[in-house]
Amino acid sequence: MKQKLMKATKWVNREFAKDSQPSLVTVRKWIQNGVIAGRMINGGAYVFDDQSAGLDSHVNKIVKDLMRL
Repeated sequence: MKQKLMKATKWVNREFAKDSQPSLVTVRKWIQNGVIAGRMINGGAYVFDDQSAGLDSHVNKIVKDLMRL
């Protein structure tokens, strides 16, 4: 299944309670440091829709791969 990108703001709203949301600066750093899988496109931050808050992007990929077996 092909991963889709979603705006970082939408991802933050999906993954975090209203008063606990990280800033977009933080999300950008997470993408740049590989904490979550995503892309920076023309200055905008986008997160792959299969990412879960609190799971390292590498762990998330391994879990997804194992679920396909």
